[in-house]
Amino acid sequence: MATYPYEGPSEEVAQKLMEELTLRQEEEKLRQEEEDRRARKDLRRMAKNKAKDDELQFLTGKRLCSLDPNCPGFQVHALKPNICKECGYSR
Repeated sequence: MATYPYEGPSEEVAQKLMEELTLRQEEEKLRQEEEDRRARKDLRRMAKNKAKDDELQFLTGKRLCSLDPNCPGFQVHALKPNICKECGYSR
């Protein structure tokens, strides 16, 4: 049986390498968590903006009356906001 002298890192160097690996892994985990947090924040912001855009489109868009096919589009009556000033039907 033949043996060869050990040529790897010393115990101190191996321990230091393991500590550095652990630190790199922790840093990567923190970086990923921060990236995930930013992505969630961006998604919430985009959803909020889309909801605002949808609301604006709903409020300003032309909506056809379901009861009168001749109505050019729902027009808000100044005194009765649920009644179309064009055809007189409720939306």
